Amino acid sequence: FGYPVFFVRPDVVIHCAAYKHVDGLQSAPIEAVRNNVVATQEVAHYCASTNVDMVYLSTDKAIAPVGVLGLTKALGEHVARSIANARIVRLVNVIGSSGSVTERWEKQVASGESISICNPGHERHYITERNAANTVLSSLLGPEQGVYIPSWYETINTGTLADRFIAANGGTWKITEDRPGERRHEPVMEDGHDAL
Repeated sequence: FGYPVFFVRPDVVIHCAAYKHVDGLQSAPIEAVRNNVVATQEVAHYCASTNVDMVYLSTDKAIAPVGVLGLTKALGEHVARSIANARIVRLVNVIGSSGSVTERWEKQVASGESISICNPGHERHYITERNAANTVLSSLLGPEQGVYIPSWYETINTGTLADRFIAANGGTWKITEDRPGERRHEPVMEDGHDAL
């Protein structure tokens, strides 16, 4: 690892690089730590040493984590805050983003498979890419070390989302086993804390 090389010193670094696939991270925790924690530490040291603002993109899975993804993102939050006074943007599921459930479902439908869901009763929070971008940019107007969450998100269960997807794209859904590192409901903030 080494500090990033910039030809012009930036005013802000928005650190969004991370491994985020639950299954892959559960089976490769060392790689998860290397990328999601150690690399974050390097970026935070660069920002602190050059007086550059840092925004760290996290996830709702970082709250009371139950899996490797959540744990490494929670550690990343701590590292970014303690080294660089970073603003933490805690995003929820971004519809259509790389690695999102809808992207996986699109691939399954294209190959003639049924879309797979772990549990139709699992609740998840969803936002659009525009809402995610607006949340990140809005965080720059607030105080350092704040935790920012989207101002609007929809909480729906996986079965309802699958039904909506099938209504728009065709196909059927099948239930697979619950995956390690998953839980029925993802909180957005710790109990007793408010987001900015």
